[in-house]
Amino acid sequence: AILPRPVGELATPVFAGVFSQNGNGELTGTHIIEETGAFNLPVTITNTHSCGLTRDGALRWMSRMLPAALDSAWGLPVAAETYDGFLNDINGHHVSFEHVASALDGAKDGAIEEGSVGGGTGMISFGFKAG
Repeated sequence: AILPRPVGELATPVFAGVFSQNGNGELTGTHIIEETGAFNLPVTITNTHSCGLTRDGALRWMSRMLPAALDSAWGLPVAAETYDGFLNDINGHHVSFEHVASALDGAKDGAIEEGSVGGGTGMISFGFKAG
């Protein structure tokens, strides 16, 4: 999970843009970025079959953390998918709303963890394990 600003400042948008390098993969919530050039909601990265759940989970999290931010407007968080069907039980639907909330609650600034962590952990990238 990625927060564009600290939780208390999420109502203030950041400049944003979208680029599709290979034209494949679901990236829900990008229309508002393309239309406005700005964004202020969480970003989640998950496997293909959990993309909708993480989008909905981010909205549930926002309703709990910053209810006023969604009271007078609608929300369209970005949910990105990474296909990991070869190394993961993609049809097991193991991601839950609690996982999304935990990821958002644990989001922090600083260096991004690398290796076998987070979105893409179950992917294969040019014959190498991703993460």
